[in-house]
Amino acid sequence: MAGYVKVVRVKDNQVAKKGDTLLLLDDRDLALRVMQAEAALATAKSNLGAAESNTNAARASIASTRAGVSTIDAQIEAAKVNLLRASQDYD
Repeated sequence: MAGYVKVVRVKDNQVAKKGDTLLLLDDRDLALRVMQAEAALATAKSNLGAAESNTNAARASIASTRAGVSTIDAQIEAAKVNLLRASQDYD
């Protein structure tokens, strides 16, 4: 990853030992990318929450529709029984 040097901590011809910090990099670009990624993650989580809510609402609607169909089926069966009785009474 490319970046800009923020601070140089050594002078020309200075002896450096293992572990010495020679320079510091400017991390503003990286920090901006992290903030953008966090914002994208928050958006994705929000979208997931909305999708889950929509899914739950659709499931509730399906359950309600099934209950309605069951009620109508029962009404049809009751009407068939009433028709059968009425036919028998007529005969």
